[in-house]
Amino acid sequence: MELDQETIEQLRERGRKSLFFFARVILGFHELDACIHRPICQMIQDYENNHRVMIVIPRSWFKSTICSIAYPIWRAVNNPNVRVLIAQNIYSNACKKLKAIAGIFEKNQLFRALYSEILPDSSCKWSGECLEVKRTKAHPEGTFEAAGVGTMVTSRHYDVIIEDERLIRKARLRQPASGRWLRVGIMMLLLRMIQSVRRRMI
Repeated sequence: MELDQETIEQLRERGRKSLFFFARVILGFHELDACIHRPICQMIQDYENNHRVMIVIPRSWFKSTICSIAYPIWRAVNNPNVRVLIAQNIYSNACKKLKAIAGIFEKNQLFRALYSEILPDSSCKWSGECLEVKRTKAHPEGTFEAAGVGTMVTSRHYDVIIEDERLIRKARLRQPASGRWLRVGIMMLLLRMIQSVRRRMI
């Protein structure tokens, strides 16, 4: 993709400032609507003020596209040292989000042209369960990691936790006999992952 340097710098900066622009124009999620999705993007990108956010919109309205794919990448573009956990009921579903993220890093030519400085090299972890961009700090956690009900994440430290499903409710329905203790266990799991009130959770 041939872009002059001035255009590259303009797109890079606008993408860093606006999650909506980043998702729709740079990542290519053209179905996003300015009236519906721009306010959502503005809310979650203001992570200095909004530390806990719940997004509730109908299925197929691109909630996961914004929150579990575009937003984690946008955070890494703004801070390559960020550590993001994507949690779902089923571990393989969380890994599918990582696969979507990996696909953007590997195949989206506009993204690769604009943010080449964070593209992974041979020293970065890059698998179906852990993705690491080029960064300046050494962390045991990857940039993007996946978790499901039952995943062991003790002694792990994340800056952003994205709960891309109602983990507690669905897990309780699967195991009604031990539902109370399962709910408590999942809540304790999430609480251990949150390092302070400044950490981000969606």
